[in-house]
Amino acid sequence: MTALPPAVPARKPAPPHAAPPRPVPSLPPGFLQEGAAVRAEEAGPGAGTVGAAPGAWLPANDGTGPYAGGPLAALPSWRPEPRDPWAIAWTAVASVATTSMVGIGALFGYISPIWCGSCDKAEQHRFDHYYWGYWVALLIPLILLIGGSSLPPHKRYATVRIVFLASAMALSVLIPVLYYELLGTVH
Repeated sequence: MTALPPAVPARKPAPPHAAPPRPVPSLPPGFLQEGAAVRAEEAGPGAGTVGAAPGAWLPANDGTGPYAGGPLAALPSWRPEPRDPWAIAWTAVASVATTSMVGIGALFGYISPIWCGSCDKAEQHRFDHYYWGYWVALLIPLILLIGGSSLPPHKRYATVRIVFLASAMALSVLIPVLYYELLGTVH
């Protein structure tokens, strides 16, 4: 009987000065490594899959050497996400504008009880509802500002950031104007 040559060429032993091989994390079930699919086709139908056992030691795929297109070539590589160059500018402008307008609105809310100094009981009741509703509504631009400012500075969040920060700036102006108009209906 003649011995058949092995289907997979034998690996050369590592030189004595080489670093020890790095472990590869176990692959998910059904994952075939690049050379395993070819060996499975050569083995024929019903032979099952052939590949490295989970936790087997495989060489690093750094794009050089004999393993350049090797078993780790199918694994995804990590790439940093693109950054939005305007994220800091949008956040800074919106923060200054919103906090300034909310501060002016808070001052206006602080002095607004003067408006109802000579109100009867029904007018005072209506004013109280407007007054406390105004203070709650004045928190909405601040919540939107915090939400828009806390988003990561990546391009995929640019639209959401602009919507949050622009609505915070717009509401910081519109809420005091609406409150002023509502105070006109008290008397």
